[in-house]
Amino acid sequence: ATVSTALPSTNGTERDAETPRTDSAFMRLGRAPVPPEFLFDLETATAENEADFVGRRLDRYQVEAFLGEGTLSNHYQAYDLKLARPVFLKVIHAHAARHDNLQERLLQEVRITAALDHPNIVEIFDYDEHEGLLYMVYELVSGSPVDVYLRHMRQQRGHVPLSQMLIIAAQVCDALHYAHAEGIPHGSIQPKHILLEAAYPHQQTELQDEGLNLTVKVTDFGLAQLMKNVRDVAPSMWPYLAPEQCTNEPLDGRADIYAIGVMLYQLVTGQLPFGAETLDEMINDHLYTEPPIPTAVRPSLPTNVEELILKALAKEPDQRYQTAEELADALRALAISLSDTIEAANPEVSGLQEGLHAVVVAPGEAPRYVKLEGKRLTLGSATDNNIVLPGRGVDAYHARLEETRLGWTVIDAGSQTGTYIGNARLLPDLGEAWSARQAIFIGPYEIRQEMLSAGSVPTAVERAAITTPQTAPEPALPLPPSDPTVT
Repeated sequence: ATVSTALPSTNGTERDAETPRTDSAFMRLGRAPVPPEFLFDLETATAENEADFVGRRLDRYQVEAFLGEGTLSNHYQAYDLKLARPVFLKVIHAHAARHDNLQERLLQEVRITAALDHPNIVEIFDYDEHEGLLYMVYELVSGSPVDVYLRHMRQQRGHVPLSQMLIIAAQVCDALHYAHAEGIPHGSIQPKHILLEAAYPHQQTELQDEGLNLTVKVTDFGLAQLMKNVRDVAPSMWPYLAPEQCTNEPLDGRADIYAIGVMLYQLVTGQLPFGAETLDEMINDHLYTEPPIPTAVRPSLPTNVEELILKALAKEPDQRYQTAEELADALRALAISLSDTIEAANPEVSGLQEGLHAVVVAPGEAPRYVKLEGKRLTLGSATDNNIVLPGRGVDAYHARLEETRLGWTVIDAGSQTGTYIGNARLLPDLGEAWSARQAIFIGPYEIRQEMLSAGSVPTAVERAAITTPQTAPEPALPLPPSDPTVT
């Protein structure tokens, strides 16, 4: 279940809870009070009429919109008549509440998680039980799940900077570290439980440094603990189950770290590490199958980001990051290094100058424009190159471009995987003329020349519209050193 809505929330005017309210004052808030005869009794709620609560009142909450249905509950946008604020309301299904002492366990989890107080955790305002049924009242988050937001941004801008995704994940880890210190693992980390909300005016957020005025909110803490058996979990949770969840072992915070690894893999590559369709197949994958390495799916992904994801995805909890704080620190360090190198090499449109540029394109990445100036430019995965190419199959100092009186030449610097012009692999340390009609291929990258004049500087939309590069020659990747312990 998710505390989210596609409907915009309207913040009511805050007022003292003891201040008397008149109908005229209430109308000025834009809401008409519901007559007492429209109060509904949870005792009569059934699976057939639970979605018919809109326009009625539950205690002090006026139900305004039906938002959807979760595994255990129906979800509504409601209005708190006492505190004059919009809220998110969950009403537990009658049949679920009567199943196997579920309500007693649910109340216990809600009492525990209601004490969580962290800026990246959705707050529980209230909960109550009435005639055997339970409802919960949450902070209303006017935002989208992280995967929906990132998909929208890719459609609008063509790409999402990797550093932004890492900072979002780091803030999720901040929330997890706080909850873990209170003895509460989440147990159901997945994109729909990670919400991005617009920050309030004048509110300083870490994501502002990444160009996003957003706050990360994590919801549904503790509710996964109700599902003691892996056979009871919702299908949406299957891809994010830690191996120890698949065998019904007691959970600690490292199960959440595994789920963060799955989510990061999904966000940066565009696909889940495992594509099984049944629960038994998914359990087998989590327990015994190694996922495709992320750079096999997105070759331009920096290898240090790949290493972080694979460590979080370790089958054995002892081989993962041991705390969410440790993972958050690693994510932030990577985000800073990316911002200082790749993002710096990808100027905003307003920063582009007229003249001849090298345009660097890779699948899933925004094109980068690097002005061809000076007599010599180096290319490689090391951060001190003029053109940084951090993807798989790129040497630290892979190649260089040199200007001659006849134009630019490209020189392979003895790389392991080769530098190509078209389908021809260059000989090491021998210059090859590079014309405007030719593309250089290094690992997953295609590099072409483009002359920008006063009227041809591309807009952001035009830059995002540059499509996936042509098919490059398959590089001859070096084999890893043999392991003498493997027979």
